[in-house]
This record gives sequence, structure tokens and C-alpha cells, in this order.
Amino acid sequence: MKILGHRGSAGTALENTMEAMQHGWESGADGIEVDVHLSADNHVVVHHDKTTKRLCDKNVAIKSSTLAELENIRLRDQEHCEHPIPTLAQTFGEIAKQSVKKDFFIEVKSGKKAIKKIAEILPADAAEFVTIISFRADVIREAKALLPEVRALFLVDSKLGVKFSTSIITKAKACNADGLGVNYKALIPAVAAAIKAEGMHLNIWTMNNEFRLREFADMGVDTCTTDFPKDFTQLFKSELH
Repeated sequence: MKILGHRGSAGTALENTMEAMQHGWESGADGIEVDVHLSADNHVVVHHDKTTKRLCDKNVAIKSSTLAELENIRLRDQEHCEHPIPTLAQTFGEIAKQSVKKDFFIEVKSGKKAIKKIAEILPADAAEFVTIISFRADVIREAKALLPEVRALFLVDSKLGVKFSTSIITKAKACNADGLGVNYKALIPAVAAAIKAEGMHLNIWTMNNEFRLREFADMGVDTCTTDFPKDFTQLFKSELH
């Protein structure tokens, strides 16, 4: 099971900032996950919410703001340090500097229009380390149409039980997803087994309970997203020895 830093490394730095991504990359984990939206002028920016309200004194909607306007905004962490909103292009610029490219999960928060813009940014070797994820079936369908070689996971956040496993697998297949990303609180062994029996990638999010790492690894989970990638990586590696 691989460990991924949620929103870079949200437990140790301000989420989705370049600092958080650096924390995630340097944590020893297998990769990171970030969220993206389209700006008003169709730039892909790294941010979770639809607006900047939660992390900034200034409340603006990402989709209604140009990149130039967003570049003038500074997000503030608990120490009142200021952080710019990164673009996905800037992020890939940092990835290009790495000697070994780690897994990079991109959660598309806006609509399927974002996929075309993401496709324009992706490096030639994206299929080796990039995964597109979304709660929206139309986004995943578009991703597989435009980027068939890049892995795409359909996200689900419902109370799963055995009777629901067939329906979520059917939905994932209907949008050509390569797998599912499931809220760890909802995953039970029978559902995990059903997903793995279909040969699908199984991701869980956002798992911050270190005492359950072995449990999910034994279920066959492929990737585990956590706010604390450094701690989880160290703990998981220690359990393997």
C-alpha cells in the first residue's frame, strides 16, 4: 500500500500550497494529492474550495477570478504566514526538478472543461505518475476520453455496505474509471474485495488513524491518502520490518 499526502501535507503545512507539497514530497511518502479549479480565464489553479474565504481575509470565487487576480491573493496559515495560490503548471515545474517522480493525484473540483486544460499542461510521461480523481462521473469520463493512458479514479463518499458494492463498481465502470477512491470510514472488507476482484485500483481518503494502517493494507487497498504522510510512512515502514 502506498502512502499519499493529502493536499500536499495538510497536517504539517497550509493545504495545497507549494510549502505543503514540498512537505509531502520530502516526507518519504509515495506521493501527494492536490485539488484544482479553473480560473475565469481557464488557468488550472491548485485550491480546494470554490472560494478563498476559508483561508484568506478576501473572499473571491475561483471560477470568477482571473489568474492575475488570484496571483494577488495571499492565503494565511496559523502562523499568519502568507502563501500564494499555486498553478498546476508551476507544480509540474517543481515536479520536473525531481530525480524520481512520485505519484501525483489531481482531484478535479470543477467540471469536465478542466480536463482539456490539464491535458495541455501534463508532461509527456504523465501516465507514469499522474492520477486524475473526481466525484463527478462526467469528469472521469472526459479524462479517460482525452487521456486514456492516465489513471482515473471515481470518488465515492457514501455509507458503503455489501449491497452497495455492485452499484459503485457499476458507476465506476460506466465512466470508464480505473478504480475507486473511497472514504476510509465507509470501507468494509466485503466491498474492498469486490472492488479488487474487478481488478480496480482502490484508494482510501483521508485516513489519519495510524492504528488502522495494517487493516486497510490487508484489505488490498492500493493507496492511502493522509494529512500526515511523514508519520504514516515511517509507521507503515516500521510495521513491514
